Amino acid sequence: MAADAFPLLIPVLPAPLPVEEILARVDGILFTGSPSNVEPRHYGDEAQSPDIWLDPERDATTLRLIPAAIERVSRCSAFVAASRR
Repeated sequence: MAADAFPLLIPVLPAPLPVEEILARVDGILFTGSPSNVEPRHYGDEAQSPDIWLDPERDATTLRLIPAAIERVSRCSAFVAASRR
């Protein structure tokens, strides 16, 4: 590959993978964003509408992985897409 990188998909599972084990195997990480929203309880709010797509399993993985990756990985980037509904 031109970037000398190998893409690795981190699955979202009912029981999240251990963050330290993920980060021990990578030199960099790219967070791609998601069409789902972060559950409002994570930032002290309540759900605004039952029509808003939430993904608690993804939250359980990414909300632990993001700060750990920023601390420990040499390359950390993210794409963020936000929309108001």
